[in-house]
Amino acid sequence: MVWWKVALPVAIAGSGIAAAAVATFTGDDTAEATTTVWIDAPADLAALHPGTVVVQAHVDVGNGIDSLTLTVDGSEVAADEQLDVVDDLAHAEFQWQAEPGVHELRVLASDGSASGARTVFVTEPGGEATTTSTTTTVAATTTTVAETTTTSTTTTLPPTTAPPLTTAPPTTIPKPVIGTIGVAPGDCSITVNVSSIRNATSATARLTGAGNDTATALAPVPGAASGTLLITVVTDLSTPLTVTVTATGPGGTSTAAASVTAVCGKP
Repeated sequence: MVWWKVALPVAIAGSGIAAAAVATFTGDDTAEATTTVWIDAPADLAALHPGTVVVQAHVDVGNGIDSLTLTVDGSEVAADEQLDVVDDLAHAEFQWQAEPGVHELRVLASDGSASGARTVFVTEPGGEATTTSTTTTVAATTTTVAETTTTSTTTTLPPTTAPPLTTAPPTTIPKPVIGTIGVAPGDCSITVNVSSIRNATSATARLTGAGNDTATALAPVPGAASGTLLITVVTDLSTPLTVTVTATGPGGTSTAAASVTAVCGKP
């Protein structure tokens, strides 16, 4: 939870109008940041052929991650310093020249975070199995006849058909973010200006206090949004009014508030 305290004095001269505004802002748009890295392809225990292998990965860039590095058996083999970022997720792609054998893949983020390990088997086409033979000759002590014994050993590698890709971790949709709220009393009205609204599809401002309860939509969203609220109860407002901004988007709803004191000039 983040709290803002901003003083916005406003003096307006006009017929029957005097105003002063002091704004206090609260919002729940900040969350503790963590870094999550994972490999999309190839799948764990995949069987691959030697040559160029494309490795794909994702990372949560909420902590300012700007690059990812691919390691094979603990050695760095490729890096992606131009991540494809969409919202708070970034996609990276590496090319690895695979050689026959069993290898362990990991992807490291620029802040030291690491993905889980992926084990892959690299085999030549048609090399699913190998056979070795050992020959032992035993000579007789009384004759020139020899006896021969042959032992065979067969090793079977995993099938070349790769198992299906594992499902990537679910994507976290960020909540709406409400920027600084500015409030300015007018002729029996309150003008609301929000510095920015992000991750939202709609936003409203509501005026309450001293018998007033009115609302209006803010636009544009996303962006620097604004709107005008009418003071419906004609009175000398000695009690501060409250302006509450609510933003709604795919990730949920966020609110922030500001207070203002005004005098309505209507008879």
